[in-house]
Amino acid sequence: VAHRIIEKIFGDGHTMQEAGRMMDESYDQIFNEAINELGLLLLRPEHTLDLARLRSGMNRVAMQNFFEILNDNKLTVVECEHIFERVQWSEASDGAVVESRADMVLRDENDNIVVLDFKWNQNGGKYQRKSLEQSTALQLYLYRMLAEREYKRSVRTAYLILPDMTLLSHDA
Repeated sequence: VAHRIIEKIFGDGHTMQEAGRMMDESYDQIFNEAINELGLLLLRPEHTLDLARLRSGMNRVAMQNFFEILNDNKLTVVECEHIFERVQWSEASDGAVVESRADMVLRDENDNIVVLDFKWNQNGGKYQRKSLEQSTALQLYLYRMLAEREYKRSVRTAYLILPDMTLLSHDA
């Protein structure tokens, strides 16, 4: 649901100005649409607390923080839920194929590509920090490999920790 909220605000080719206007004018409607599309289970009485946590974490302030991250880093959204081309994994003897969908692909002011992977957790990304420190962030490695192949340039990757809206990356 959190992914869908972000996608509705920042995806579909919306400019940053349009995204800002949508946050100001339509956030509650966007949140409710995302619940109705992907989170109907959260409307059941036994999930009242889960819905309250989501509503608390994915509020206008959180979206404004993400908006500021994008603006401060001069990033524009290329696509949400980007599907990378399937790639034959040459190291696998069984003919395995690597296939992946990135949460968000962005472009910086120098036309460099940045791939974000959204992670929802309440501990500030402790696991993701550890995986970056130990160079075991396999998902980001795969995104980098697939994006460099597709875009034919070096690519930066990062986790976006939700609901904190914290960026974690090996890249500068």
